Amino acid sequence: QWDKRVEVPSFVVPEHWPLLGCMDYGEAAPTAFYLATQDYDGNTYFITEYYRDNATASQHAYEINKLIDGCPFTPADIFRESGLYLTRGANERVAGWRVINDALSKERMYCFAGWCDNLVRTMPSIPRDRKNPEDIDTHSDDHAADAIRYMMMHIYKASRPPTAKSR
Repeated sequence: QWDKRVEVPSFVVPEHWPLLGCMDYGEAAPTAFYLATQDYDGNTYFITEYYRDNATASQHAYEINKLIDGCPFTPADIFRESGLYLTRGANERVAGWRVINDALSKERMYCFAGWCDNLVRTMPSIPRDRKNPEDIDTHSDDHAADAIRYMMMHIYKASRPPTAKSR
């Protein structure tokens, strides 16, 4: 369940935390790109976003590089000067929504307040698919949700509930 607890004040990301990017690509439809990090406890933080429609691949790449270089929460010297390296995301839709729901229910997924406006705007209101209630309506504004789903499918590890022995 998406709620205001997901939005946290921004902070400077420690240099030793990994920086990751995820993207749902579009040219006429919006491209949604998120810069994220993960702490050692497995909590994921979406740091900032790029969200734009009606642009070419080269325009998106240029703007995303500018965004990363200008992000005040990350040390700029860790990025290569030329380009972003992308890996195809896992596209298991239902499993991805389950991963996001697990992370939200365990309070292990956050976004920087004021820096991921489209994510905050669209996530709470995405309708379910009428034919498959385990999925969302792919005709809705799902670009931000798809981008973070790709990321979470790649990095999220579900935590186990405490056992009687560890309590």
